[in-house]
Order: sequence, then C-alpha cells, then structure tokens
Amino acid sequence: MTEDAVFGFVKNAKSCTFEVTDVDGSLFTGRLVSCTSGADNEPDPASISLQQKGYSVELFVNEIQSIKEI
Repeated sequence: MTEDAVFGFVKNAKSCTFEVTDVDGSLFTGRLVSCTSGADNEPDPASISLQQKGYSVELFVNEIQSIKEI
C-alpha cells in the first residue's frame, strides 16, 4: 500500500486496534502506537507500529497488503 493510503485509513479510523496482513500473508493484530512518514524514516519507507502482546512490530507501508479496524 502507499503511505497516503495507509495513513488516510488510520486517520479516519474510529478504533485504535487494527489487523494488518503483509504481502507474505502474515497477520498482525494490535493497537496502533505510531505512524512514521517516509521523510522521518529515511532511508526506509513510511511505517506503522502495532503493540502486540508483550512486544511491538513495525510494518513498512510497502509490506502491507491490507489493513482493517477491529
């Protein structure tokens, strides 16, 4: 997905909890803790971080296949 698509979805969400599927088919569920733009994350692309049970995971927008609120 693109940075605009991911950040736009997150901005308009009514919940803070998301289910994200990456391009490899792995599923991540957690509370959104941060969104980092590509400009602030150089040389890496934009990303979101989800807090899962006991740890957090950072997903780059180009790795995200789909995202939904839960």
